[in-house]
Amino acid sequence: MKTLSFHPKIGTCELTNPQFLTFVIENKNFYWRFCDYLYNGFPEHIGYCSLDVDGKAAPIDDASLFVANPWDLDINSKSNLNALYKLLKKSYFHELGEAVDQIQKELTKICQEIKLDFDGDLSIQDSIRVDDVFKLGGLQFAEGDGTFLERFTRYITISKELRGVCLVFVNHIRDFLSEEELESFLKELQYRGVSLINIETSAPTHTFPDEKVLIIDSDLCPLS
Repeated sequence: MKTLSFHPKIGTCELTNPQFLTFVIENKNFYWRFCDYLYNGFPEHIGYCSLDVDGKAAPIDDASLFVANPWDLDINSKSNLNALYKLLKKSYFHELGEAVDQIQKELTKICQEIKLDFDGDLSIQDSIRVDDVFKLGGLQFAEGDGTFLERFTRYITISKELRGVCLVFVNHIRDFLSEEELESFLKELQYRGVSLINIETSAPTHTFPDEKVLIIDSDLCPLS
């Protein structure tokens, strides 16, 4: 069983199966503070959200992704590339180790020759990391064109595969997608085991049959 809770004492949503949750924050000050909390990586000392899996607290920052800027869906973010390099090192440890050793030998040989051509002392880095090889090769995901829906889906899919993201927070998703597009998007996320938490400042006029809506009013009182 998996549950997502909003604090202080705002409400809880069961996410054992992927859900679409709209969190309406009518208080403008709290809306800013809550989004700032998401933007800064879910600081534990603030703790507006918590995640429990089978009755035990789970690190929500590891399981979550906040899409702060829908115009910046960079699949080659630092966190994605680091996760990619880690995965590749684990899967191709032997092959990469041999390649790094060979590169190290060739580089050391070349640097020794260069040192002979200069009067000043030169130092050589002792070792090359596998990450250095990835960076030298410019290894990254190929950027693709497409609609916002296609790019957004790909962005979340890659984050899920690389980092195990199962919660996606986003502001005002209905401002970017039609009802038909949103329905298609939700089906894709649910198929991949991802719950979407949409943050709004007013209640939506139309909701999906399975959509959960949690409202906190201007006086910071939760409404059912």
